[in-house]
Order: sequence, then C-alpha cells, then structure tokens
Amino acid sequence: MLFTQPGSIRAWHPELVKFRARSPPNLVVANRYALSGLSGFGMSEREFVARHDKRLLLVHSDGGPPLPSRPLHFENGPSVSLLIPLLLFARPRRIFLFGADGGSNPSFSKRPYFYYDDYDSDAEPQEFLKRPGMVSFKGLPRKLDEYNHRQHVNAINGDRVIDFAFHSLEAHFGIQVPPIFNVCPHSTHRVFPRIGIDDALATLADGRARPAPERRAKRASN
Repeated sequence: MLFTQPGSIRAWHPELVKFRARSPPNLVVANRYALSGLSGFGMSEREFVARHDKRLLLVHSDGGPPLPSRPLHFENGPSVSLLIPLLLFARPRRIFLFGADGGSNPSFSKRPYFYYDDYDSDAEPQEFLKRPGMVSFKGLPRKLDEYNHRQHVNAINGDRVIDFAFHSLEAHFGIQVPPIFNVCPHSTHRVFPRIGIDDALATLADGRARPAPERRAKRASN
C-alpha cells in the first residue's frame, strides 16, 4: 500500500487501518508529506512511525535520484515515478503496471480515476465520493478537461523522472531494469511499452517477457 499524498490517507484511512491490522506480513510505503494527513485522526507522524515501524517503509519524494548514500530518496513526481524505481530494489523479473493511464483519454473513457465519478452519469453518486477530499465533476465538463490536462502534464514529467531514476539505479547500484509493461493501451505514459489485457495475460501464460524496446529506443535517442 503506497501513500504519497495526505489527501489519500484522509480519504482511505479506514482501509489503511484494516490493512495494518491484517495478520499476514504486509508493508505500507509512505513519505512524510502523506503522513501529515494523519493529524485529522489524532495521530502524529512520529507516533505512526514508532507504532508501525516494522510494517512501514518511509521514503522521500524529494532529493532524488536514488544514490548509495540515500537509496530511498526519489525525485518529486507522480506516485508511479516513485513506485516503479522502488520496486526495482527487489530485482523483479518483470513488472506489469495496471491503472497507469496518466489521466483520462476522452476518446475512450470519461472516468479519469477512482477518486472521481462520471460527470455526465445519470446514476446516483457513488458512496466513496462522500469521503474527505473526493471530488465529483458531474455537470462540470470544463473542470474535468482541466483535470485531464494536468494529469497529462504530470504523466509526461513522471516519465522523465522514471527514466532518470533508472539511469541512477543502473549506474550506482548495478540494477538492471527488467521488462516493464503498461497494461493500458491508451495511456499517456510512454516510458514503457503499452499493451492490452489480452497481451498481458498471454505474456504471463507464456512465462517469458521480451525486453522493453519502446523504452530502450527512447533512451537511445536521447
């Protein structure tokens, strides 16, 4: 479970509590900025860190890229630009990324993220929209377009941050980047090959993964 924004903790605090209470070993990854969202629940960042130290990985979303003297420091960017480089420390054989659309593409969907509801839906608002920090764009198509534009720009910056982090991980830690697939054919993110769910399932069933030609071509041209 990853938290990089205090609004996420405020909105999904019940799920965080349940996650921490599970008996199987699990891990919460968060930065200090996100943990500031705990103040509304009568808990300080220091108290949370002390209480859940064995199940908490505290990372830093600034001061990056990762270096041997500060391996858990990452450059500021979207959550995925922290998550993917962090996962590489575990030396995964390959990574399949779901939900990284980089903002809604109006040609394929009007539902941008799980935080929001369809702005033109006739259905009753979903229950989660009543949580703190949730926003509905219903009846506000211009606001939705503005949001999608911000997400598009954020995704482009995230690709830059990820690629720079990969260079650092290879140069300073000897970590080779495995094949990484973005299972979202219409994603704004271009740093990984974008594939559909059928191709992802076929690759998983095949038990092998090809190198990431799209990312390698991009880096070779820089």
